Amino acid sequence: MPESKLLGRLADGRSRAAAGHALAGESARAAQGMAERASQFPPVWRDVPYVGPFVVGDQLTVMAYELLAALDEMGRGARPEGEKELAWSAPGERKGLDLMLGELAARVRELSLAC
Repeated sequence: MPESKLLGRLADGRSRAAAGHALAGESARAAQGMAERASQFPPVWRDVPYVGPFVVGDQLTVMAYELLAALDEMGRGARPEGEKELAWSAPGERKGLDLMLGELAARVRELSLAC
């Protein structure tokens, strides 16, 4: 994406790069919450570092792979049929996987429509 688009403002005042970075962070927290779902306590959330607008696409790609890896790992676990799969969600509550992924998908749609 050209610099003018990356740094262009969305309706909420953020640049596209900042909005993409926020989405990468949400994806990272979702992946971490899934990976650490068995823990009794919420994870110590790791942040996606902001290293400038030109790496946001790479960050989103890496976080998408992390999310897919966490989903794949969750799919391997055995649980009784009909039992809802829960994962940690920021700031520290358990959420159903369907709700968590639905919220994340809504953010992706919002950003793609805004760009």
